[in-house]
Amino acid sequence: MGRFSKPSETPAGGHVGGAGVRGAGLTLLAAALLAGGCGPRDKHYVSGTVRFPDGEPVTEGRLFVRYGPDAIRQASALIKSDGSFQVGEFKDGDGMRGGTVRVGVVGVRYIHHLSGGVTEIPLCDERYFDPETSGLVFEVPKQRRWEIVVERPSQEILRRAAREQKAREQLDQQAPQDR
Repeated sequence: MGRFSKPSETPAGGHVGGAGVRGAGLTLLAAALLAGGCGPRDKHYVSGTVRFPDGEPVTEGRLFVRYGPDAIRQASALIKSDGSFQVGEFKDGDGMRGGTVRVGVVGVRYIHHLSGGVTEIPLCDERYFDPETSGLVFEVPKQRRWEIVVERPSQEILRRAAREQKAREQLDQQAPQDR
């Protein structure tokens, strides 16, 4: 039959698969998860707004929260039309871990064209796109309400986006004629 006299015996003579062993294993697993920082007590609910210096809200985009350069899990938030957001690790508003974090703001309006292309119109200066260059650093849980102020993109960036949009619109007008 093998090394043990019964398939369910261990070398020490104990049995595996019994309810007692399984129950104890689940209890240890639950305790390890809670002690390891996966419990709800480690979640901090962070919200705020993204605005321009004149007070106008950034109406589209996403925030990206970086815990550190080597962190596996990050957090993010969708920017709503009124500039508000709620940070989450798995879904918006489900909370995040504490610590010093860097934040990037990708304020972009996407225009989808009939020709299949997409024009990206930046709503804020591109330096905010990367958490390492944005200058936005917060300490959670000390700072749970973030009032983020970003600069608008340069006129050159807006002109380039307008040229791209115009070119794609011309392709859209030609597309029905080509069918």
